[in-house]
Amino acid sequence: MSRRFAYSILLLAIAGTGAGTGIGCGPTKEDWKLAPPRDPGQIGVLEMTSDGRPATLPTSLPTTFPASRPALSQAKLNLARIRELALRNNLDLKVSVYSPQIAKTQVSQEEAKFESTFFTEARAGTIDPATTRPVIGSTQTDFESVRPGITIPLRTGGTVEVSSPFARTSSEDVTYGSDISFSISQPLLRNAGQESAEYSIRIAGYQQQISRMQTRLQVTTVLAAVDRTYWRLYAARRQLEVKKQQYDLAGTLLEQARRLVAAGKSAQIEITRAESGLADQLDAIITVDNVVRERQRDLKRLLNDTQFDDDTLILPGSDPNPIHYTITAQHLVDSAMENRSELLQAQLQLAQDALTINYARNQALPSLALQYTYGVHGLGDTPNDAYDMTFRKDYQDQTAMLRLDVPIGNEAAKSQLRRSLLQRQQDLSSKAAQSLQIRKDVLDAIDTLQASWNRIIASRARTVLAARTVAAEQRQFNQGLRTATDVLDAQTKLADAQSSEIAALTDYEIAQIDLAFATGTLLGQARVDWEKQIPTTQPAQ
Repeated sequence: MSRRFAYSILLLAIAGTGAGTGIGCGPTKEDWKLAPPRDPGQIGVLEMTSDGRPATLPTSLPTTFPASRPALSQAKLNLARIRELALRNNLDLKVSVYSPQIAKTQVSQEEAKFESTFFTEARAGTIDPATTRPVIGSTQTDFESVRPGITIPLRTGGTVEVSSPFARTSSEDVTYGSDISFSISQPLLRNAGQESAEYSIRIAGYQQQISRMQTRLQVTTVLAAVDRTYWRLYAARRQLEVKKQQYDLAGTLLEQARRLVAAGKSAQIEITRAESGLADQLDAIITVDNVVRERQRDLKRLLNDTQFDDDTLILPGSDPNPIHYTITAQHLVDSAMENRSELLQAQLQLAQDALTINYARNQALPSLALQYTYGVHGLGDTPNDAYDMTFRKDYQDQTAMLRLDVPIGNEAAKSQLRRSLLQRQQDLSSKAAQSLQIRKDVLDAIDTLQASWNRIIASRARTVLAARTVAAEQRQFNQGLRTATDVLDAQTKLADAQSSEIAALTDYEIAQIDLAFATGTLLGQARVDWEKQIPTTQPAQ
């Protein structure tokens, strides 16, 4: 057996090794069984216990605020640490960051359409043609053939195929045939050109970029939510401090009222008035303390960190830093138009629409394909003789063919083109609506920021004046010129002014977040590189 023939047989054997690979076992029926659903007619009941005795309510209040439920641990976190934990642990982000990587695999999958393919065909059989004339001897022919080759897809939409068939034929004599064949098929109208051939790859590329914009928007949304929740927790804790301070002041006033009554300088009603004010402050503390716990749970949910259990107190470590900004509205609007993820996604969608329209127009064309085949043939009594004749190129043939297919009506392609044009019009309208909304969001955020700054100035002046009023009322109360109610009213106004100042400071921080979000610059303002969170490792096969 010659080396060339042995080489052809070896190629056939290599190609056949892939046929023995099997597919792994899939899930069994047991794996798909679900737990039986609960009867919807059953109504859950919360089991609670009681000793059956009526509760005994206290008739007096302490003059200092009682300690709340003790915390097992405390964690003081600044804003940078809060953002870091959110990026690392937030469940919504853990889901979103996989989307760009998944979209990237789709691009690789589409690019694989231009990979070359090695193939091998093997045939064996018997041919016994019918005849109407007497034939001396047998007309039966036995044959075995192997045809290894390679198929190469072209970026122009065509296909190249190179093969080297080898055959053995035996009837009365044994002969061997060896060929070298080259063929190319190239569409000239429909599916012709690089743009049509790479359409699916480019669409996958746009989808990958759209996925990145969607993930970026998700990251921005989560960070904005984390920042807002942090400042709301900060405000609630500061409000709680103010309420506790007012409670202590009310307790001090109650003790002073008791001393004045005991000294005969005030009437008994002053003690009742002071106790009523103390009760009001205690009620306010209970309400604000519950708000603190709710805001704290909101922040823990966004952080999703196991080190912060239900009994851990989170203490804000970053204070407001009010800085007045000179703002040019049009500059910020222009920045939003360049940086907002929604508009970038809309622009990518429009680019994808334009590509789809061109592809749909191409698909509406008739099919005209050029096919060319070139072959060299060899024949001999031995394999060596067949291969020698082939390489001498004694016998060659070539064929060129044009094939035209024209759909009658071509309604499917026309409908696809119309749909692509309408889709682009819809996306253009959507982008215009988004632009108007983004412009409004930016201008609203600017107004809110400026209003919050003015509120800081007003509330700070109000706090200073309210503190002076409390001091004056307290001095006159000590002299018997004012009642406890007058002092409590002054203290309440001071607490309201302090609460307004805290709210103005935190609202100003939140307004900056909203403005950065509206302009699409929150990630830069927070110095966050979210793409580092995208997983790059390949999953186990």
